[in-house]
Amino acid sequence: MSARFARLGFAFRFAYRNIIHYRLRSILIFFSFTALFTALLIGFSMPDYFKDYYYGSLESRYGNIDLVMRASPNGNTRFFSLRTLYDDPLLDDHVKEYAPFFEVDTLVEIEDQTKVYLKAMASTTEELMKITGLELPEIGPKETILTETIARRHGLEVGDTLNMVIGEADQELEVVRIVSDTGLFSGDTIFIDREGSLRLFLRAIDSPYANAPWVLLDNIYNTVYFSLYEDRDYSKTRAELQDIEAFSNLEFEETINARAVDQLVRRATSVFNVIFVIIVFAILFVLQTTFLLFFNEKRRAFGITAILGGRRPFTYSIALIEIAIFYVITLLTSHWLSNLIIREGKRLCRNRSQIPYQGWKYLFSASIVFMLFLKSFPIIISARLTDDPRSNIRKTLKKPDRTFSVNP
Repeated sequence: MSARFARLGFAFRFAYRNIIHYRLRSILIFFSFTALFTALLIGFSMPDYFKDYYYGSLESRYGNIDLVMRASPNGNTRFFSLRTLYDDPLLDDHVKEYAPFFEVDTLVEIEDQTKVYLKAMASTTEELMKITGLELPEIGPKETILTETIARRHGLEVGDTLNMVIGEADQELEVVRIVSDTGLFSGDTIFIDREGSLRLFLRAIDSPYANAPWVLLDNIYNTVYFSLYEDRDYSKTRAELQDIEAFSNLEFEETINARAVDQLVRRATSVFNVIFVIIVFAILFVLQTTFLLFFNEKRRAFGITAILGGRRPFTYSIALIEIAIFYVITLLTSHWLSNLIIREGKRLCRNRSQIPYQGWKYLFSASIVFMLFLKSFPIIISARLTDDPRSNIRKTLKKPDRTFSVNP
């Protein structure tokens, strides 16, 4: 047993000296293996990454919202009343929480005469807190809350004023709060008090309800966000909402449509797979050139070992140990490098979801393939050697004949 351990230790030392001695070959193998394993890990992780990206984007935008009911921009209905919904048992059976808004795209004039189109969300701050989770104060009829995106882009601060223009009417708004972009309240979006702006919106669309008593306008909205109970099906809830006559012509949207997301994932993965295959083939060509250097060096090693009375299994073991050392080191390096690349990609895409990647199982499959290659390594070496290693090394070391001819 001690003799076996001694031979194994000697083989490890011999392999280590080979790696140190042939620096160029070792560097080429290290970078080739690292590039191959990194490409495999990233390539096979792409379906999980794209699924993570698309689902994460939708979840960060909609949060706990499952269903959106709104007046279609291409339809005849511009707004609707929620009075019929309040008395319907659907709210108690299917809906855990809902947040109604009146949303319009409006022209806003900033103090420096800059005019931009923004999305205005009108409701109470209580409804805004439902979809953002932020703690917000009540605002007045002529006050507004901005996102950080708008404030940073146009240099706005608390206390500045905006002029909201809708049709031929306008309304001056004072900035009372600037909040971080959260969920649906992000990007080019402002929040205003619904009670102070609803009549302005109705006049802009020339509605006869513009001058109606407020008791008739109290339930007028054009968008409602629903959060359903976990055991409720989206399709069934949508069908029951459409059965209500007042909502039959409205537009319904599932916030996270699994079929649509899967289609996007397959499309993005197909495009990436083309690039992935090209990269892997390029790496394999480089690896083939590197292994030619490795095999040529091992051919000489086989011949020298045979002349010194060594056996082929000893040379095989040294070659396998060298490959195993490269395999372990490059596997750990590629794992760290691929995770770094994936994390950087998530940061650039502003993706914060934590769906776990399944890339390791694919890398494990690639490792099995590589171990099969190592299993066939003696056959590959033998195929590149002559039957008699001693004659092979003699041919390698033999100096060329020098003949001289003298002309008479």
